[in-house]
Amino acid sequence: MKITDFKELIRCMPYREQAFDIKYEIWKGSKPSKIIENIFRDKNENGIITISRNDLFQNFYDSDLEEFVIKVIMWGYPTKGRGNNTDIFLEPKNFYPFIDKFKEIESKKFISLTDIQKLLKSTKGLGFSTFSKILYFKGINIEKFSALILDRRVINALNSGRFEDYGIETFLNLRYENAVENYGNYLNFMNYLAYQMKTEPDKIEMFLFEFGMNLKELIDDNDKKEIKSEPVFLLLGEGGSLLISRQINNSGVKFIYHHNEFDPTDEGLDINVNNEYDTFEQPFQLINKRHSWYWLHLEIIHEDFKNYVAECLINKLNKESVLLGDSECHRLENSLNIKLNYRKNTHSKKLLWSYETIK
Repeated sequence: MKITDFKELIRCMPYREQAFDIKYEIWKGSKPSKIIENIFRDKNENGIITISRNDLFQNFYDSDLEEFVIKVIMWGYPTKGRGNNTDIFLEPKNFYPFIDKFKEIESKKFISLTDIQKLLKSTKGLGFSTFSKILYFKGINIEKFSALILDRRVINALNSGRFEDYGIETFLNLRYENAVENYGNYLNFMNYLAYQMKTEPDKIEMFLFEFGMNLKELIDDNDKKEIKSEPVFLLLGEGGSLLISRQINNSGVKFIYHHNEFDPTDEGLDINVNNEYDTFEQPFQLINKRHSWYWLHLEIIHEDFKNYVAECLINKLNKESVLLGDSECHRLENSLNIKLNYRKNTHSKKLLWSYETIK
């Protein structure tokens, strides 16, 4: 099994839209307090802000460096992570000397692997996973490539032995402890794959983060040949991903339900499960019953199942009497090729949803 086998899925990865909810109650009282309060100035009624990769790319221009770095940390660790590394790093005696050093890096747009190691050793509370995120969102170059995120989930996917792409064997001994010395090789490998698949390396990183530890090669027991599969349904959310893929071989059709719940603290406490079903409806109904999936990002829906999913959506919205926002409506309409409509029942005051198929 190769990473490149999933190029169609990888090309669909919405890396700029990948977002996390940040709760004020978790960050309230953290240092530096003035910057924290300023970041939460536009929080909603539940004390939540949402930060996406695209927001951080935009903040590259709009925020001062101190606020930008803290937003990157919030995006990477919405709950601040286990332990107290985040709080240690944000202590003024550690945070502001780092900011001063990083300003020089930012002006050069370049940092060597040796200087990365020196900076990590001299900055308490800062790990390479966090620093790679800061370098990535600032577009800093290392050797001849722009920085990419390298965290424990991506490391575990690369060294798992699951994939057989050319050159990936060099990562079998990759560990978080030796990530910096292998970072140049990582950037070269990711850009090589991106060139092969005609896509962005950022999407490959997100694919490895979401699915790298949640895939297993499919083998036909009759002829021992690899079975090709295609993604037919994909939901992405803060808590993980839900994927249904269709597998076709001489024995017939099966649907594989891949679902993972990831640990945003980067501690490796992830849940990855694969189950096999005879019909698309079986795994989809598990999703439909357990999740309010209309709030999540529906990234892939195969033409064969759009009508069925649209019917289920209307039934679920009516049952739960949910009022979707404009952005959620537009996202679902675009994915399912439908036009959503609703009205209020004059007696029960419940919302009644319906849809029209767009040809």
